[in-house]
Amino acid sequence: MCPARLQGIMESVELTTAQIAQRCHVTDRAVRYWIEEGRLHGRLEQAEWLVQEEELERALRLGEVEVKER
Repeated sequence: MCPARLQGIMESVELTTAQIAQRCHVTDRAVRYWIEEGRLHGRLEQAEWLVQEEELERALRLGEVEVKER
């Protein structure tokens, strides 16, 4: 694998459902629902969902998930 591609992989940030909930002003349960519905893609790691930051940005950009007003 080329060094630039490897560096990109190493720099990817994974967010927990709690972190996403805080950013989007929704509940942790709402984030898990988005994952269950396939609107947001993540991976289950030791009973905790992790979502790449780029994936959250993609879902927000496409309107698959939304940020609630405070």
